[in-house]
Amino acid sequence: MAQAQEKEKVIEDRINSEFADTDTPVHKFEEGAPPEDKAKQTLEDSGGSKPLATNIGPTAKKIVTDTDGNQSTESETNKSTVSTLLPGSIPSAVESIEIPEWARTGWQHVASLNSTDTEKDFFDEILGEKYLGKLWLNAAVVFISVFVTYIITSLGGGIGWVIIISAFVGTYFKNSVQRFYRNARNEISRELAKEKLELYEEPAEWINEFLRRFWLIYEPILSSTIVKTADSILAASTPSFLDSIRLTTFTLGSKPVIIESIKSYPKTDDDVVVMDWRISYIPNDIVNMTRAQLTTKVNPKIVLTIRLGKGMVGAGIPVLLEDMSFSGLIRVKLKLINTFPHIKTIDISFLEEPKLDYVLKPIGGDTFGFDIANLPGLSSFILDQVHATLRPMMYDPNVYTLDAELLMGGYPIETAIGVLRLTIFGAKGLRNAERFGTSDPYIKIKVHGNQELARTKVIEDSLNPVWNETHFLVLTTLNEFLKLEIWDFNGMSKDKPLGTSNFELKILSENPKQENISTPVLYEGKPHGDIKFDAVWNPVAEVKEGEPAPESNVGILRFNIHQVKNLDHRRNAYAELLLNGKVVHKTKTLKRSNNPTWEEPFEMFITNRTGSKLAVNVRDERDLANDPIIGKWESTLDQFLANSKAKIDWFTINETRGRINLTGLWKPVLVDNIPEPGRYAEPRGFVRLHVKNAKELKNLAQIGKSDPYTKILLDSTVRGRTETINDNLNPIWDEIFYVPVHSTRETLFLQVWDREINAKDKRLGFTELELSKLIKKQEDGTFEAAENIDTSSPLLLDRESRGSINYSAAFYPTIKEKESGNINILDHQSGILVVHINKAKLDKSNTSVDVYVDNGSYPVYTTNRCKTINPEYNEVTDIFVKELDFARISFQIKYGDNKNPIGIAESDVKDLLEKCLESSQEEGLDIPINEMNNATFNVYIRYIPVKYTLQPSESINNMGNLQITIKNAENLPAADRSGTSDPYIVFILNGEKVHKTKTIKKNCNPEFNDNFEVTVLSRTASIFEVEIFDWNQIGNDKKIASGKIQLDDLPVFERAEKKIQLKNEMKSATAPGGVLNLHFVFRPSFIMRKKQNSGIVTGATKALTGIGTGIGTGVGNVGSFVGSGANTVVTGAGNAVSSGFGFLKKK
Repeated sequence: MAQAQEKEKVIEDRINSEFADTDTPVHKFEEGAPPEDKAKQTLEDSGGSKPLATNIGPTAKKIVTDTDGNQSTESETNKSTVSTLLPGSIPSAVESIEIPEWARTGWQHVASLNSTDTEKDFFDEILGEKYLGKLWLNAAVVFISVFVTYIITSLGGGIGWVIIISAFVGTYFKNSVQRFYRNARNEISRELAKEKLELYEEPAEWINEFLRRFWLIYEPILSSTIVKTADSILAASTPSFLDSIRLTTFTLGSKPVIIESIKSYPKTDDDVVVMDWRISYIPNDIVNMTRAQLTTKVNPKIVLTIRLGKGMVGAGIPVLLEDMSFSGLIRVKLKLINTFPHIKTIDISFLEEPKLDYVLKPIGGDTFGFDIANLPGLSSFILDQVHATLRPMMYDPNVYTLDAELLMGGYPIETAIGVLRLTIFGAKGLRNAERFGTSDPYIKIKVHGNQELARTKVIEDSLNPVWNETHFLVLTTLNEFLKLEIWDFNGMSKDKPLGTSNFELKILSENPKQENISTPVLYEGKPHGDIKFDAVWNPVAEVKEGEPAPESNVGILRFNIHQVKNLDHRRNAYAELLLNGKVVHKTKTLKRSNNPTWEEPFEMFITNRTGSKLAVNVRDERDLANDPIIGKWESTLDQFLANSKAKIDWFTINETRGRINLTGLWKPVLVDNIPEPGRYAEPRGFVRLHVKNAKELKNLAQIGKSDPYTKILLDSTVRGRTETINDNLNPIWDEIFYVPVHSTRETLFLQVWDREINAKDKRLGFTELELSKLIKKQEDGTFEAAENIDTSSPLLLDRESRGSINYSAAFYPTIKEKESGNINILDHQSGILVVHINKAKLDKSNTSVDVYVDNGSYPVYTTNRCKTINPEYNEVTDIFVKELDFARISFQIKYGDNKNPIGIAESDVKDLLEKCLESSQEEGLDIPINEMNNATFNVYIRYIPVKYTLQPSESINNMGNLQITIKNAENLPAADRSGTSDPYIVFILNGEKVHKTKTIKKNCNPEFNDNFEVTVLSRTASIFEVEIFDWNQIGNDKKIASGKIQLDDLPVFERAEKKIQLKNEMKSATAPGGVLNLHFVFRPSFIMRKKQNSGIVTGATKALTGIGTGIGTGVGNVGSFVGSGANTVVTGAGNAVSSGFGFLKKK
């Protein structure tokens, strides 16, 4: 009993809560009250005084509104009956019916009680004040008619005039009222129809009836078009182990697609139309078909014949697909425009997954075929794959967009709309995918789904790569993301992903020039570094109606290879498109056809229309042999476009009687600052980089210590390297480099490496210097020095600091043309040499060129390897020349991976420059290649002077050969008891013994008359010392005097005499050490430094101002020195080796 009461309580509370927020009053009655009392109570609660009849008329109707999506039709409403329950009774089912505000329900609403004057009725909401202006017009007509009647009667007019005026006024009011009712009725009907459009799906039987009749006419044409397109695709996609795949039967049946209903959405923008179409394609449905239609009915059927074997030895296997059916709900969105074809885009998407069904019989055909859908799980798997493919393409909220304007205007659907100029500078902080060593990153540039458009070069051993590359990408839409995939290159194994960075192209439509973009690199959803690039969008130039297309030598060529006819035999044909002799596109291969049809358009960005040449090679694909050319077509681009304009699209191909169908479309693009071939940028100055030393490097050697050296890179290009310092974790290089620079956005990298002989060099760390810290860009675009840098920078290795490197850097600009005026550029000793490496005439392939300047041990530039004989390199680089009068340039031609050159072409820079001033860049200048008969190297150079004054230590006068004549010594200290000494002299250059004189016995004023010659790499930095010893037959020789020789004040090519004051080295000595008389002759020359291998025994060569390897042979019969660590090369007349003074230093 308690449970029943509790249940009734719950029901009552639920009813009260559901009606609490409505205008409908809720009546509460005593539990045992009779129906009459309940009726009376209802009347009292409603404010009435008369009793309410208990019988409700059977003709009462439900209120019908256009906002109710579940309302019945008028015929259904007449057939329905209304419940005769008394007011207050609990209905069997409670429905929440939304009643519009304009509906006048209940006596309070009809009497307009509790309402204000500002409330609007039904007509006010729909019509508003649209027709209120007519009231003032009618009032004016009445006033004017009365006034005119008054005037006429005042003037004596009779009743006739009054009748005429009344007739005019009556006719006007009659027409006015009719127009008002007609317009109001139409307006109300339209508004009500709009409300119904969003609530109801309208049938489309009229268009279905049209489709039923039109389908019988159009289906054969549609099937033929599909077969033609599909057959070409199948022929191109045939695997190598099959002979062919062909459509042998194809029909879509005699029943068309049915549009079941259409639902429209009128509350969109005026230029947007949105509709939901419920469509179905069930060709096997025979309901509502007449007997005549049944007799002529044809079901859809597709037969695919797969031919196994080769040639005549083969058999065809039919694959049957029939009984296809389809149904779904599609949303169609049209974007309208004012110009033809008045529809800009059509967006199509499925609001729900479509229902698909089919019968597939891969073996047996009609008679013995077995439907594979009967296999457990296979049918659902195939449907899941279909949905997985279509979902990201056109399942809501994704849409598939058709550009109707381009399509109707004669353009293909996917056509280029512009060119994206993408400049990739570099990346920082990438993850390391290698267990041993460092990743070698490169970038795949992708757009249009997963289509790869370009890729960068590989940067070896770097987690902070710099590419500094510019790519031109032809795009068909900006409604996508540009994807930059960074990969780790592995030669023998699969490349590994390092991360991906995305850039939304839609931003370019608002601001076409995006600079200094930095986006994160994500790997597995986590950031691993960032990438820096520029993006500049150049759209296709718009052609205004009635105006000619803008003239431009730069643009996009859409080249379409349609087909070839009348080949002499059935071929496995494909076509190659060549631009200026380079293959840029290859079509699919169509097997066993003498009339291949490709229909393959290809779009390419062309920067020089007038100078471009096109060619098409038709080849026959062979399995085990080279593919021969069976037809060839050639033309200039201008001539081809002229033919296309004249509707000439069939051309004869050579080597055969066949003809080829080609069409082209030129779309001009207005692009500024197209770079030169090779994308070379003029230098704006140079950076003087002084690499001093490094400290506390990481030791990677298993035995001994690392052998460090430093590479200098401008972005990703190596511009120099120091000498190797063996077995030293605190190396001192003290070398100066001159790096031409082109932009403030470039970066200098100092990479320290450990030199290995039989293995790959190992990285010890790196640091970077952004040139924006050194260079200041003026308002007129010129560059000036900002500040000089002298710093100690930490070396980073695997994101950790491993030691430091000390260096200084300063920027020096080039001389502006307006500053140089009419002066001779050859009068400037320092400048930047722009070298155009054109080609070589030699009977060798697989060659490359190393460029050396002055006495460099390492090349300042290396070209790419050319695989053909008579190679054409066509590369440009720039190098710094310290002293033009003495500079020399050398081009070493190397074959394959050989380190030794097969030929050398060299010249004095000034002589070569003077000859190039009389030539042109296109012609160049031929230099003979030594050791190769009749071989020449073609090069062209330009010279750009700079604002720089050489320091003495950087001049050629700072290095050369020093000839020393030892005359005599005076007043040497006495070391023997007899008051004399047995002196001999040892000369030491930079800590290395380079010469020893003979011994003069029992003489404190000895006459030596000895001479020798030594090579000096730096007069300003070298330390030249003399030590005089007293020879002892028993025991060690005793040092009696020492002195230092200053070299930087010696004249050039002149004999100089010097008296060297000696220091007394005897213990408790107070007297001077005597005087040494020497004669010097210094002859400046470039000294080639020798490269050093890694090892514990061999020493290091010092660069311009440091220590190098010295190999000297003493004069006379005294001795020779073979040292490691000396900055000298000593030569002499004799070759005898003294047992007392032969030196071999070992680490």
